[in-house]
Amino acid sequence: THGTLSAALVAGKPVLNIPLQLEQAMLAKSYARLGAGVIAAQRDGTATVMALHFLIQHHSQMQESARQYALKYEGQEKQQTIEELVDALESITGN
Repeated sequence: THGTLSAALVAGKPVLNIPLQLEQAMLAKSYARLGAGVIAAQRDGTATVMALHFLIQHHSQMQESARQYALKYEGQEKQQTIEELVDALESITGN
């Protein structure tokens, strides 16, 4: 889920994603673009093993990407994030 993946990134841990739903696939792609995760197709054991192998081979680089993500958001409170999002949406809508 989004919360689990976000918690892993904030902890500086790379993730192996096996998305089951569209939202999970979109999030998995975002984490892969960050260099902090890999994606495996569900019900495809070969793809999962290959993704896990890639994660193991590139663990230190992926862990560093996850750590950089974590540092970017270190100390940010949930309420602060919500307020920033509301402010951004209000500026877009002109409210």
